[in-house]
Amino acid sequence: MIATTSLSPSRPRAVARLTGLALLVVSVAVGAASRPGPPSDSDLSRAMVGSWVIDPRDPAFEDGPGGISTYQSDGTLEFKGFDDRGCSGPGYRTRARWGIRGGNLVIEVTASERPNLHRPGTVIVDKVRRIDSRGAVLESGRGVLQYRRRQATCVEQP
Repeated sequence: MIATTSLSPSRPRAVARLTGLALLVVSVAVGAASRPGPPSDSDLSRAMVGSWVIDPRDPAFEDGPGGISTYQSDGTLEFKGFDDRGCSGPGYRTRARWGIRGGNLVIEVTASERPNLHRPGTVIVDKVRRIDSRGAVLESGRGVLQYRRRQATCVEQP
C-alpha cells in the first residue's frame, strides 16, 4: 500500500497569503532603502554659503534692527548689524567661524564691534530643519523655530 498525502483546499490559499506577505515586506524594505536620507553636512554647508536675513515670519523680526549674515565657503561668517530696521544706520560688524556638524549649524563668535551683543567665544548651535535656494528654517537649542531668507539686503517691514 502506498501512502498518499493530499493537500486540503485551504493549504494553497495559506501559501499564497504567506507569499504575498513576503513580497509586501520585500517591497517595503526596497522602497525604504531607495529613499534618500537626510542631507549630508557637506550638502548643508554648500547650501548655507551666501547672505541671509531674518525672515518677516520669524518672531525675532519685530524685536530689533536689521542685519545681514554672510556665510563664506571657507567657514568664516560676517554679521553686519544696523541700528534701525531699514539698515540705514552706521551699523557694526561681528565675525565668527561656522560649520555644519551632525546637521547642526555651529557658530563661534571670534570678534565683535558690539561685544555686549555678540561676545567673542560665544558658541551658538542651531539644528538645520530645512534649507533651499530661498530660505532656511533653523531650530534653536530651546526649540524655537527661526526663519531665514536668502538675501543680501535688509528686509523692510511687511
